Amino acid sequence: MSSSKRDKPKWQTLDNFFTKTPTNSSNSDSHAETQSASNQDSIDSETSKIDDELSLSATSESMSKPVQKNLGPSYPDISLLKDSTSLDSKDEPIIYKISEFKKTQVNRNRHILLKIMKSLLLCGKQNIAIRGHTPERSNFVAILNSKAQGYLILTEHLANVNRRTKYTSPDIQNEIINLIGYQIRTDIVDKCNSSKFFALIADESTDISTREQVSVCLRFIQRDSLSGDVSIKEDFLVFIMATSTKGEHLAGLLIETLQGAGVNIAKMRAQGYDGAANMSGKYNGVQARISNIIPEATYVHCKSHCLNLAVVHSCKDNSVRNVMTVVQEIEFTFDYSAKRLQAFFDELSSDAATKENMEKRTKLRTLCETRWTSRADALYTFKTAFPVVVHSLERLQNLGDEKAGQHLASLMRFQFVIALVV
Repeated sequence: MSSSKRDKPKWQTLDNFFTKTPTNSSNSDSHAETQSASNQDSIDSETSKIDDELSLSATSESMSKPVQKNLGPSYPDISLLKDSTSLDSKDEPIIYKISEFKKTQVNRNRHILLKIMKSLLLCGKQNIAIRGHTPERSNFVAILNSKAQGYLILTEHLANVNRRTKYTSPDIQNEIINLIGYQIRTDIVDKCNSSKFFALIADESTDISTREQVSVCLRFIQRDSLSGDVSIKEDFLVFIMATSTKGEHLAGLLIETLQGAGVNIAKMRAQGYDGAANMSGKYNGVQARISNIIPEATYVHCKSHCLNLAVVHSCKDNSVRNVMTVVQEIEFTFDYSAKRLQAFFDELSSDAATKENMEKRTKLRTLCETRWTSRADALYTFKTAFPVVVHSLERLQNLGDEKAGQHLASLMRFQFVIALVV
């Protein structure tokens, strides 16, 4: 072994490292003691500096950065391992122990998101359009700004200039609406599956964009958990788009939708549709194909559609058709003329009995070509206001209104009155 290697000090322990003395000294003992004391003071000073910097680094945000000192090899600070309570705690995630700011930020964002979701729920419950001409002037933003008054957290959030973190964009709105819809559907399916049996109700129609859509409803029995009362529930489940109106396609689409939502189709005991051939067909209709899969699902022709068919066929009679035509023309006569409508208001105000029977209606109702319930309401309103209509037309006729005289002549015919009452 060379002399240079023999001259190197041997560091046996950590204490020896901080208290080393030269091994090859030719000086006297007093000089050695003085030199040793001087070295010891220097080492103590440096050690104190190291301890101070380690203490500061343990409490600073940059704990992971090592202390940059050229005094020898670095050793880990094992004092952080003495307190093991943070490792054994299971009350909350370790991320909260590391950063309280992170926990505060998460709670703040949850409060903000809850306010946003409640605003969307309010728009949905009240059937209010969510968006407006511009995103800043929409009903949703207006409701949210109203809720922000007196709520500092939401006010600061909405005042944020960074639009990407506001969570009020149309994409975020649609995502929240989809999540709310999913939760509602889940609750409906859970209630339906808890019932012993259920019935499927479906109807197809073409929407305003000329797309074929099918509405799916579930009808089941629900027992109240507290009172034990039994009630029949009929809940809308979903709209589904259909690419074909054939019975095979619609039947497969309905079964796929029910299974996808988690409905136990084995409990289906009834299915109700309209009388169209693709729905009620004996061999290739939707009801026949679903009956092949679930034999217990009995088909029932929708009673509302049956009533609508009866009303439509009865309206094909000449006397009834004449009543419908005259009623519609008179309603248009009053609706599209301010002078005639004012005459109707004046006569209605002077007839207290008719005004009370009108049930707060102030105008005649127009007939709807497709909704028979709207037709019934229009005919009831016209029959109730019949004296007021006659007096209004007489008043307009005396003022020289020829059209009012023609309508008055039609109203006073015996056949018209009988058909209107019946």
